[in-house]
Amino acid sequence: MDNAEAKTGKSRQIDDAMITQAIEMIAASPFAKRDPGPNIVNLLRHWHARHRIRYAPPLIDSNERGTCINTDDSKEITVNEEYRGNLKVTVPTLVHEGTHATWRHKFSSDREAALCRAGEDEYLAQVNEVTVYKWLRDEKGYPKDFELELRLKRFEEGTLRAIVMANITGKDDPHCPVGSPVHKQPQ
Repeated sequence: MDNAEAKTGKSRQIDDAMITQAIEMIAASPFAKRDPGPNIVNLLRHWHARHRIRYAPPLIDSNERGTCINTDDSKEITVNEEYRGNLKVTVPTLVHEGTHATWRHKFSSDREAALCRAGEDEYLAQVNEVTVYKWLRDEKGYPKDFELELRLKRFEEGTLRAIVMANITGKDDPHCPVGSPVHKQPQ
């Protein structure tokens, strides 16, 4: 094994340890004690044990914090490599992407219905993400995160769902049924 291979192997071990620590923090949070927390923690543990969670360059947008691919052919969660070693971002990102992995709907031939489902999926991912973020900030003393503070503010004001749905569907009032089980204040 040459020096570059040893360095890459050591980096993977450090990344794996960081992701393990992030998952165990999620498991210890109040979020993990109620739906959908336990399912998300189980999925994260399962995928991590199969090397399906890693730090990597963003796929689409350099500002994205993470991605989730959950198809019959491929299952993977990535956290933007710029956040390697940053639990303040890694923990909420894993919750967000883990929500997508557990809540994805099959694609529909009805474009509007598919957009509504995608909007509900993103809304639930953001609600779960800010729930864990609020715990990290308030109970664990983690510093504020501008993007998550904005999402939390919108959730508390009752505007988050409408904003997410408009961004996904392209309509201010897409007439989507409220399909998400989450409508309460993050605890």
